[in-house]
Order: sequence, then C-alpha cells, then structure tokens
Amino acid sequence: MRRSSRGVDASLASAVATVSPLLLRGCRVVILTGAGVSSGSGLPIYRDAADAIWETSLKTWGTRAAFLKDPAAWWQGYRDRGLERFHSASSNIGHDAIAELAARFPSSVAVVTQNVDGLHCGVPRDQLIEVHGSVARLKCVTEGCDNASTTTVSTMDDAAETRAADVGDHATELPMCQLCGGPLCPAFLLFDENYSSHDVFQWRKVLQWFQEAEAFIFVGTSFAVGATAEALQQAEARKLPCVSFNLVIPEAIRRKGRVSLLHILGPTSDTLPSFVAAMDEAKDLGEMGIMKRLRRSSHGDDAGPDDSGTDAAPLPT
Repeated sequence: MRRSSRGVDASLASAVATVSPLLLRGCRVVILTGAGVSSGSGLPIYRDAADAIWETSLKTWGTRAAFLKDPAAWWQGYRDRGLERFHSASSNIGHDAIAELAARFPSSVAVVTQNVDGLHCGVPRDQLIEVHGSVARLKCVTEGCDNASTTTVSTMDDAAETRAADVGDHATELPMCQLCGGPLCPAFLLFDENYSSHDVFQWRKVLQWFQEAEAFIFVGTSFAVGATAEALQQAEARKLPCVSFNLVIPEAIRRKGRVSLLHILGPTSDTLPSFVAAMDEAKDLGEMGIMKRLRRSSHGDDAGPDDSGTDAAPLPT
C-alpha cells in the first residue's frame, strides 16, 4: 500500500514532538535496534523473510547443544551459512544517524542492539550494549572456565588459537581456549542460552537502562526476542511513549497487545537521517515551536491510517 510523503512527514513530526522534549530535558531514551538497520549494509534479516538467517536453523544449528555435539561441524555450518560476511560489513547511514543522535545527547541516549555485526561502532562505548554479543569475540563453553562466563577472546587475539579438524571430507579450523583447552564459539547469544549466561551480554545494565527509560525507539526489529519483550513490558507498565522505525509493522505487533506504537515506515537509511535532521531543527524551535510545527503538518492531512504512516499498533504483552 502506497504511503504519501506528507503522511510520512507528519509521522516524523509526531515522533520528534514525542521524543525531543525528553532529550532536551536530559531524560533517558533507549534506542533498541534489530537486523533491519543492518539490511542497508547488505546483511540479511533474521526472521519474516524468505532469506532470513534463522528461519531454517532456529531449532537445529543455532544452539549451544548443537555446538557441544560437534564443534567442528558447527563451525563449518557457520561458514556454510555465509555468516563470515558479518565480519567484513560496513555501517550505513542508518547506523551513522543513530551514532549522531547518541553523540548529541550523551547523557540521554542509550543504544541496545540485538545485532552481532559490530556496525554500531560509531556510538560511544558507554552508550552502547550489544545485548546479543558480537561476532568479533569468542567465548568458551567449558563449565568453570572464565571465558565461559565473565571474559571473552578477541577473534584478532593470539589467544584464539586454532587447530585443524575434519568435517566429513573437508578440513575446518576450530578455535581453542588457551585457559582450559576447550572449543570456542562466537560470543553471541545462542537460542538455548539466556541473557545471564555470560557477562558479555550486560543484561543487568540493559535492565537498568530499561527501568530508567522515559521513552523507547525501536529500529528494524521483529519484536521476537527477550530484549524487546522486556522493553515493551516496561513501556506498557509505565505507559511510556514508543516509536518504531521499520519497513512494515511486524507480525508480532499485529497479533497482540494493548499499548500503541507510533510507526515510521520506510527504509531506516531514509527515515533515521530525516529524524535526526528534524531533531536538529527541534533544538532551535523549542517545545512550543515543535507543537506548532506538528499541528501545521497535520492540518489538512485527511489521509487515513493506511496512508499516513502513523498506524497505531498495540504492544505485545
């Protein structure tokens, strides 16, 4: 369904009117990003598409149990699925827009990303948590090893030694832990693990940021993981404003819920820079000017919800 540019402009104005007063007052605003923000960097999304990474691997390959069963075969599966492309991808203008917003509001903006690609590298480290880990680091899975619970190993570090292993007719490289001699796997969250399984996920700090939040901005997420569920629960309980930047309204949002989201629909590489530019203007306008601009952009726009880009979708419980 085609959306009018005037409707998208109105939805952006609504988002700016919602978020900018909070940022200007120094309130905590949490930006929670998913795979959609990295699609502009050539990386596939995880769900809800024909080429989604996890659609065929959710209950088979992407688990700690599968890794423990045969680490060498697991690593070969990592390479066969083309996941090494995550190591060489570059950030796009959507990432840059988020980094710019974080830099302008260092005491307010906190970024929690579900992505493991490291493409939010422009966000100051004290404002960023990679809640699902990173492909740039390795963790041990041997119980009792520090690298299995509190520390990780850089993929560029000499500590990440490898040994050759046979997988069928092929040889593959298996990274080994120097602390205990066990196999290492990527330091990202596997589907049968929880956020508290390793300190690398910083789950306690994520919960602290969520509890401090006065608003949430969701970017390119399918709302299908624990981090978004927790954020939405916080938003519903405290009636916090929420904005979602996405190509479409995710199925998880359409199915159930009670609290409304303000949707900005379109490629995040287009909508996020527009949002940040509008936030710049909001600084000059002040709160009263923002509200006047919002009323003016909405005046005479008789497009219905399907044309405006501002569809209200309920939050999942």
